[in-house]
Amino acid sequence: MARQRRVAILGGGRLAYGALGMVRPSAKAGDLVVVGWSRSAEGQALLKAGGAVVKDSAADAVSGADIVLVCVPAPSLADLATLAPLFEAEQDSRLRLGIAQLAAEFAL
Repeated sequence: MARQRRVAILGGGRLAYGALGMVRPSAKAGDLVVVGWSRSAEGQALLKAGGAVVKDSAADAVSGADIVLVCVPAPSLADLATLAPLFEAEQDSRLRLGIAQLAAEFAL
């Protein structure tokens, strides 16, 4: 049996709920595990209601993830810049660079 892919969803608003809707069929089929993180209790409840396993921190959510869906407002991207070192350089250098660039561009 193939290893389950892990998808992390960061954020707990409408965009995150929409992302959950896209990955839910694959999760129900057992092809992937969906984890999520949100700052707010409301966002955490939304993620849980959508079938995600809610983690205590963004770092816990992205740890070991094959795919990370960032569903946060643009000003919040600066807060996620601290996650860039968690991605393996050989696999995720474009993602690391993208997060760093977006965080710098939207830092207020």
